[in-house]
Amino acid sequence: MRISGSTDAALIRSLTAKFKQHYDSTGVVKTKAYPGIEAMLDDFMAAGASLHICTNKRLSATHAILENLGWKDRFMSVYALDMVEPRMPGKAQLLSKQIGEQSINTATTIYVGDKLEDGHAAEANALTFYYASWGYGDLQQGQMDVNWNWLNCPGDLSKS
Repeated sequence: MRISGSTDAALIRSLTAKFKQHYDSTGVVKTKAYPGIEAMLDDFMAAGASLHICTNKRLSATHAILENLGWKDRFMSVYALDMVEPRMPGKAQLLSKQIGEQSINTATTIYVGDKLEDGHAAEANALTFYYASWGYGDLQQGQMDVNWNWLNCPGDLSKS
């Protein structure tokens, strides 16, 4: 509704369906990794880290992106808000579900995200949070919680 400027439910449903169709056929294959991400993933895998994804993207689109990038075998689990019915109310609850079902040790796990919601989800689940400033988010360092960590590039995380 915010993007279209309309509150017409039929129009919103139509636009949403068209967006999903376009994204599923075109967007997922055009998705490219940010520079340095693949090296960062390689570093973590070499160190024996278990990698998981918790995302607001639809599960099918996330799997398609991972397949396209050749990364599907890098992640132990992929959780998305639409993976259960009824849909999870937010990322904090989804992350809690993932932590419980995957037996993730919160004391040794970090959460990397590029949205304010990611930081709040990490906090709600007692995870250390790193803000990926190269992502889609628009946080400034002064807006971050004092316990959050700022990353200028993926290589900064490998050094942490």
